[in-house]
Amino acid sequence: IAYENQLNWNPGADALINFAKENNMAVMAGSLLWGGDIPESVLNGGYKPNQLSKILEYIVKSEVLKYKGGVNEWFVASEVAGSMLFGDSTFKFWFDNLGGRQVVYDAFNWAHQADPKAKLMIYEDHVLDSNNNILQQATSEFMNLLQDLKNRKIPVNDVGIENNFWVYAPPNEANMITKLKQIKAMGYGIAPSQTVVDESTNYPFWPDRPKTVTSVPNLNAAQTKIYSDVFKAYLQTGSQFGIYGFTDAVSEFDSGSIRIPAAKAMILDSNYKPKSAYNALIADLQAYITSKK
Repeated sequence: IAYENQLNWNPGADALINFAKENNMAVMAGSLLWGGDIPESVLNGGYKPNQLSKILEYIVKSEVLKYKGGVNEWFVASEVAGSMLFGDSTFKFWFDNLGGRQVVYDAFNWAHQADPKAKLMIYEDHVLDSNNNILQQATSEFMNLLQDLKNRKIPVNDVGIENNFWVYAPPNEANMITKLKQIKAMGYGIAPSQTVVDESTNYPFWPDRPKTVTSVPNLNAAQTKIYSDVFKAYLQTGSQFGIYGFTDAVSEFDSGSIRIPAAKAMILDSNYKPKSAYNALIADLQAYITSKK
């Protein structure tokens, strides 16, 4: 079958996994179901739904089997709710062609069949800062999906949240705690995923995103507060916290074709020097440890 010869393995992944093994580090990898990396030959191949299902099953199982024993947790499906509701034809491709949520159920079952010992995660963006109508719709859809997955006994262990925060639409600490507790009450763990706090005047990935504050007199202070608030929300709910990169010198805002120097979203600056956000996280962690003694 033609598509069986179109899987290109990145040697960099092997190097990272080998490094992790040598240093007793856990590995998280993905995405197995996501609209951002569908091969052109599949998008425009004219395949029927039953053929597409076989292709996706092959892709999912091939990837999981190749790295079986080397990957501790897969984020199987990424940005499902946002893609289904607001994605373009590419991001909605699998959902439009393979039954909406059904393809999510299938992807998790295929991954579990390929490696029953690996933990499986579902990933979604802006769950903790859904402070406008569009993001609220996506978050509501995502929470409904989580309950649906639980009701159907789909093998999903954890929820990973893409915390792509913005100083002009800050999250609320109490609301974040409530949302994390709701997810955990369904029986899911909270996996460490990503946290960045963008300082750009216009949100890079959605230029028309509404602002909830009209001005930010001190960008550094605003960024620091958001980092601190989200970290404390994770600590208070016993959730695993993660960032996404650590220095403005090497980040998603300054890689490939993306150049957004005004983002300054990381906890170290471009010279690898700690910002006040870094110091705040250290202080929050120390205070938490002291409170548990």
